[in-house]
Amino acid sequence: MLLNQLNNPFQVRVVANASRNEILEPDPNDCAGYDLKIYVTVIAEDGKANKAVLKLLSKKFKCSKSTFTIISGEKNKNKLISYS
Repeated sequence: MLLNQLNNPFQVRVVANASRNEILEPDPNDCAGYDLKIYVTVIAEDGKANKAVLKLLSKKFKCSKSTFTIISGEKNKNKLISYS
């Protein structure tokens, strides 16, 4: 998936304290309501999971972390993220 294939902003579901760092696209047959599912190994406290999400997105799409901004859901597993 390319960054320009995502809506701007796009919705993600984050699973913190996972066994791996990974970004998955939802099954097209699933009515998930999000564009990406992101697994991070860090715990969701003090913004650590949010930082890990932005780092993982920047690594996948080969751009800087400042490209992405969490618009809503900083304290929720469902997040709305924009990119510039």
